[in-house]
Amino acid sequence: IHRDIKPANLLLSEAGEVKLSDFGIARLFGNTRLTSDGGVLGTAEYMAPEQADGRVVTDRCDQYSLGGVMYALLSGRPPFRAPSLVEMLQLQRFAEPEPVRRYAPETPIELDQIIRQLLEKDPQKRFANALILGRSLESMRRGLSLPPSTARDDFILTGEAKVPTAGLIDPISPTIAPTHGDESIANSPGHSVHHPYAQTAVHSEAPASPPAKPATPRPPRPVAKPSTKPTPTPVQPPASPEPPVTRFVKVEEAPAAAPWHREVWSTLIAWQTLLLAAMLAAIVAVLWYALKPPSADELYAQIETALSPGDPNALLAAQPLLEKFVDRFPDNPNAAAVGLQLAEAKELRSQRQLELKNRRLSRPTVGHSPVERAYREALFYKTPDPDTALVRFQALLELYGHEPGAADNEWIRLARAEVAALEKQLADDHAQDLAAIKAQLAAAEAQRATDPAAAQKKWEAIVALYGDKPWAARLVDLARQSLAGTTAP
Repeated sequence: IHRDIKPANLLLSEAGEVKLSDFGIARLFGNTRLTSDGGVLGTAEYMAPEQADGRVVTDRCDQYSLGGVMYALLSGRPPFRAPSLVEMLQLQRFAEPEPVRRYAPETPIELDQIIRQLLEKDPQKRFANALILGRSLESMRRGLSLPPSTARDDFILTGEAKVPTAGLIDPISPTIAPTHGDESIANSPGHSVHHPYAQTAVHSEAPASPPAKPATPRPPRPVAKPSTKPTPTPVQPPASPEPPVTRFVKVEEAPAAAPWHREVWSTLIAWQTLLLAAMLAAIVAVLWYALKPPSADELYAQIETALSPGDPNALLAAQPLLEKFVDRFPDNPNAAAVGLQLAEAKELRSQRQLELKNRRLSRPTVGHSPVERAYREALFYKTPDPDTALVRFQALLELYGHEPGAADNEWIRLARAEVAALEKQLADDHAQDLAAIKAQLAAAEAQRATDPAAAQKKWEAIVALYGDKPWAARLVDLARQSLAGTTAP
């Protein structure tokens, strides 16, 4: 097994002999890594499919490579061409080469058939061995080299005998290929046909006619009555043979006209193919349009449609659109506004997650850590008294938030989130209260001169209502100072 038959390994000597080089080089040096079953060795342009697939390499791989070399010698190019090694191996495994007669029209049909058989993808469809291949080529050469004179009267020269025949022997299989006339002549019992590889003559075994005896005079016979039996029809002699052939049987290259129903089916299949191609193109276009990323204006229009003023749920639902806009179009004029909406949506989502987790918490129970009990107790005041809850969370952080490992403590992290949320919530909630207290302080200051008693009642009410509120401490101090001024001697 050579494993690498290619034009580069075929050398032509000065005497006109072809030398095969690098024969057995893989086996000689024992490079088992490349030559063992499952490996790949050889040149891709002339490599057999099973060799390219890493399967067991046999002598039929060399047949395939030889077929590629013969193809290249006739056409001036290898059977396949590809821009990369991987694509070339795929072609060797699955593609069918174009007939060599396309590039070399003068190639005999018989040689084209032999090359086709050598280039079969299935190794079992190639020749059984190199000996049969050689005899096929020799038989083809002899058949093609017969001059017209030797085939006169429908005779061919086989071995040493000149024998009549009604057909020529196929070089591949030992069968008679009729060329003209009635096939019964070739298959009649009087003829025995041998395969050309056996190098024996095809001869006739019909017995010769015995010599005729001299006629003896006989007495006249009485006239017989006319017979009622039908007279047998004489056997017609066989027709004269057609002009002889000088080559192997040729296959008609022009296909016969197809029946009308085949043409109809071909037309229907063509229309179905066009319809399927159009449907496939439409599906691809729809998918492309559906999967095409929207532009900045289209995405911003989707955001405006999704958002609803004063609806936090709509803001949360639009968060993926906001994130996509900020990621894809950071330089867009609307990116700043979209970024603010995205920050608001993230903060709202964090609050929702925190509230959901807090709903699952209960009042402090025995067995919890001090940090957890303090957190649960502060959380208990969040709904009825947010101010007290904020004070307790701040105290928890002041007491336990600076200890080692506090950053990894879940309750510390939750307390920090609660403080941030409560501060924002109380700032929003007390904005109106602070405005109202300021208005009452201004009104009491206006009544100081005209109705000091009414002004004093206002200041006392402010101290009574908001004296324990940390967020109103500055305004409560102003009310107390006013009271001290009106009651001073």
